[in-house]
Amino acid sequence: LIAAGFADARRQNVVGLPVEDALATLAGAALPPDVEARSAVDVDEDRLRLLDDELRQDMPGTPGWRSTPEEFRDHTFADPAFDSRTYLVAVDRRSDEYLGLVRIWMNPGGPRLGAVGVRRGYRRRGIASALIATALEGVRTTGATEVTMEYDVENVASRTLAERLGARPLGTRIELVYEP
Repeated sequence: LIAAGFADARRQNVVGLPVEDALATLAGAALPPDVEARSAVDVDEDRLRLLDDELRQDMPGTPGWRSTPEEFRDHTFADPAFDSRTYLVAVDRRSDEYLGLVRIWMNPGGPRLGAVGVRRGYRRRGIASALIATALEGVRTTGATEVTMEYDVENVASRTLAERLGARPLGTRIELVYEP
């Protein structure tokens, strides 16, 4: 394909996260005292959409992403893989500001970690780890034993997270772009 004019635009590693191993690693992960986790169904939908748009600016493959309220609703709450136990938002108790989110889609083929992110200025406080742990507890209640996850090979934070949680390699995805 390269010889035919395609260029390697992005590579993702696909891994499986064993739920019990990840929860053992995250044992003791807690949100800061002034932050709480709320289900996506218990927060303002438009503010959640704006948080999602903001966090996507730091995610490989999604810079410039903007969703309309209708698109966001359709691709979130109307998605059959949506589960209120595994789509969580970190909220500052004092200001009601949305700080981060985690979403694990409960797909028929198995749960998939779709995103985890924390707004700049609130990172390195344990928020992402605590959100993941809480969402994984929700996954465990379904009986699922593994969650899949993809991450861009250039994303050091995601790779480190996956390795820390005991990820096992499942494959690689390569995005090719035609450049004649």
